[in-house]
Amino acid sequence: MNNKIKIFKNNQEPNNAQIDPVFIKVRRIILSLVIFSVLILSIGAIGNINDNKRAQEWEITKQAMLEYLYEKYGQTFTEVEFIPAPQGFNTSHYQSILVTKSPEGFYVNVRESNSYRGEFWDNYFNALAAWYFDKEIDYSMIENLSYAKTQIYIYDDLNLEHIKELRENILDFLTDRNIMIYCLIAMKLTLPESDLESIYRVYKQLEAINHHKFSILIAFSANDKKSEEFIRNYPLYITKNWKEFSPKISHYAYHFGPGLSLNEFSDAIINWKDKR
Repeated sequence: MNNKIKIFKNNQEPNNAQIDPVFIKVRRIILSLVIFSVLILSIGAIGNINDNKRAQEWEITKQAMLEYLYEKYGQTFTEVEFIPAPQGFNTSHYQSILVTKSPEGFYVNVRESNSYRGEFWDNYFNALAAWYFDKEIDYSMIENLSYAKTQIYIYDDLNLEHIKELRENILDFLTDRNIMIYCLIAMKLTLPESDLESIYRVYKQLEAINHHKFSILIAFSANDKKSEEFIRNYPLYITKNWKEFSPKISHYAYHFGPGLSLNEFSDAIINWKDKR
């Protein structure tokens, strides 16, 4: 009996002793890779689910914003671009923005704060006022013009009843209101004296409207498309200057308020220096 036990042990022990340490190490590596792959696939699957969920939420938000505009103004606005609020730290301070185009062709931005989901606000009144106001300003005499447009900010409380008054006579509507007018002019890379005089005539048009709060902003750029994009929706990019928006902007000048002669106006542009 003892001999049988010894034979059994002799047959078993050598087998354990023959397991190659390299094999054990390789097996552990393979097992680790399998576990790692499963984790990566799981994380990827979760990421895809989260991405799909966010995409669905953004689509719902976009449609709600478009419906909000239609119900408020009785017009159909066209989606141009949706900019979702950034994710991460302090997300409550961020906004989702839907850029739309009105039936007339001007841009209207709708915003939603992460702090107040489902509550929207827009800049339709400002955009509509600027669209009508542009009809009162003649930019056509500027020979080397790339693109120009007026942007208006109305700080008074307005309601839907004011739309009719605004449409009937924009200048009367703006009289004695708390507003700020920005006249944005993008030029080619050169500024001949004739165009300086033409821009001054635009300045005099603004002055004649008798609003003290206006500003002329002038940029010199070789990129017409970028200039137009920036000017058409200046309220979207207002936190940037033209140089940040497009590196090809070579110079940037501005002057606030009325009361300058042609020589003073010309000097303010020619000798302008960025002191920021």
